[in-house]
Amino acid sequence: MSKDIRWKQRFQNFTKAVNLLNQLAAAELDELSLLEKEGFIQRFELTTELAWKTLKDKMEHDGFVLQQLSPKGIIRQAWQAKYLDDAEPWLRMINDRNLLTHTYDATLLVKTLPDVQQIYLPLFRQLRDNLAQDL
Repeated sequence: MSKDIRWKQRFQNFTKAVNLLNQLAAAELDELSLLEKEGFIQRFELTTELAWKTLKDKMEHDGFVLQQLSPKGIIRQAWQAKYLDDAEPWLRMINDRNLLTHTYDATLLVKTLPDVQQIYLPLFRQLRDNLAQDL
């Protein structure tokens, strides 16, 4: 598959994931059931995965030779290449995603949801909007 098509297909999937996660924006977190909270966390994990992979594909499409292919490596390189304004919240996002994916801790889940709602979702939207300009 050509790099041009690959990044655009990944971007379409990322956009769909962001649009689904947008439902969390208006949610009252205290009123959500545990199952709903777990669902939002699953959407967050998927959207995070698609975000860094979309960045990777876009940078490769743009001709960047990537030195590190790990999520954190891609985020750092994307920040250096000015695809992202600030790497720190993205790196925290990757850390939170890793913790949530590899351990089940209801306390961590509840603690992370406000960050997903208030910090990470706006970052996803900003990335989506910035990359959409290159379609």
